[in-house]
Amino acid sequence: MTSRQCPDCDFIFLGEDAPDEGCPECGAIWSSLSSSTQIEEPPVVEDSASELDVSASSNVPESSTSAAVQIVRPLLLLGLLLTTVGWIWQSFEIRKMQRNLDSVTEDRTALQEKLQQSRERLNKATTKLVSEKEATQNFERQFEQLQVEYQEARKQFSSERQRLIELERSLATLWQRYGHSHIRSWQIVGPFPFVVPSEETSDSTELAQLTAVETGIVQNGYESEAQFFGLRPNLAWQPFLGDHDRIDLRKACASDDKAAAFAISWLFNRQEQEALLSVGSDDGMKLWFNRKLVHNVDTHRSSSPGQEKIPVILKAGWNEILVRVDNRGGGDWNFYAEFRSPNNKEALKLFHTWIKPLTPIQDEP
Repeated sequence: MTSRQCPDCDFIFLGEDAPDEGCPECGAIWSSLSSSTQIEEPPVVEDSASELDVSASSNVPESSTSAAVQIVRPLLLLGLLLTTVGWIWQSFEIRKMQRNLDSVTEDRTALQEKLQQSRERLNKATTKLVSEKEATQNFERQFEQLQVEYQEARKQFSSERQRLIELERSLATLWQRYGHSHIRSWQIVGPFPFVVPSEETSDSTELAQLTAVETGIVQNGYESEAQFFGLRPNLAWQPFLGDHDRIDLRKACASDDKAAAFAISWLFNRQEQEALLSVGSDDGMKLWFNRKLVHNVDTHRSSSPGQEKIPVILKAGWNEILVRVDNRGGGDWNFYAEFRSPNNKEALKLFHTWIKPLTPIQDEP
């Protein structure tokens, strides 16, 4: 084998084909190098246990070889055992890591599902919050509008309250001037045919007709457009203002026959109080106070004030009084109605009218 040595860097190149351009290490030109040196290659020795020199092996003692084998074999077995144990341990560790990885993967999947559920709940909560915020804003706007309306209503209420105070003052003045304990202002309808109820007349046409008229008036009260058939056709309610405490039905109904008539009036009281309703009649009388029957006298007599005294409760506000008076023998036909204190010592001055109030009259329980 040929070798070349670089004079600059002492690099030695072994081989037949040296690079022409120069030293691979420092780049010096080979032309200035010294002549190559031939190196002898050692003979190739084949590595085969079967071809070992018998003579060489014969020089090693047999006891040494056996001892070496006995030492090496356990070591090899120990190494194999350690390798096997290591491989088994590594297999267990790999499986353990795989189980841990699977567990981590499952936990990650569960966490992702929980995260997705949390996102969905968050979206729902956000949507609900936005909706509630819009509703709150609407309520706030409505509340502001209601505040404005409240202020306007309060102003209107103050104005109406002042007007009511003025009306109460005017009413008090009217009360003092025109109020009276005897009721003189009435709406009257009649005459209707009348017979004294008895076994012989219990099924008479006249009695049935009067009963039907009475039932309708008691149930429906005063109706300005109502029409009735009695002793004359097309009977209707007519206002009547008495000149005296005695209400003359013969004059109001233009009749002195045996008949019956109905009279209704309304009176106003400031506060609820007990009172006596003092009445007298010619002849019999039935009386309803606030739609409740409180008096019924079936008699033939002349009238005078205070023949009966009926305890009643005057409600605060409007009250209604309805009477039916019978004329059984012809001639005089009239009645009295007066409100007095519960002890009957003084008359109660009340404002009454034949004009039906707008406020409905509640039936007595």
